[in-house]
Amino acid sequence: MTKKILAIDKDNFLVNIFKAKFEELGFDFVEAHDTKEGINNFHEDNTDLLIAEVLLDRMNEMDMLREIKKDYPDLPIIIFSELGQESDIEEAQSIRVSDYFIKSKSTVDQVVERSKKILK
Repeated sequence: MTKKILAIDKDNFLVNIFKAKFEELGFDFVEAHDTKEGINNFHEDNTDLLIAEVLLDRMNEMDMLREIKKDYPDLPIIIFSELGQESDIEEAQSIRVSDYFIKSKSTVDQVVERSKKILK
């Protein structure tokens, strides 16, 4: 069964890079560009991994991730965000995300490699 990855990020260019890389590796890839769309896509698809930016615009994304983790405690979540303050990382860790990457210090390839390890 093919693993499904949902990426939530407002950056279309970045999402398209993720899509190309994950589809090349044989994963199903679903995208969303804001929190509301992300929640809708999450509930419509059987997501195996969630990659999320926490700097979107419609609601508190950490609250969204908390709600998802409450209902799906074993779902792996990777944050790939512009936010890099220690308080942001600590808040994400309190939600039990699988990993936290800061966009200015990380690459898409690092996120892809981590995702592959998680989904083994």
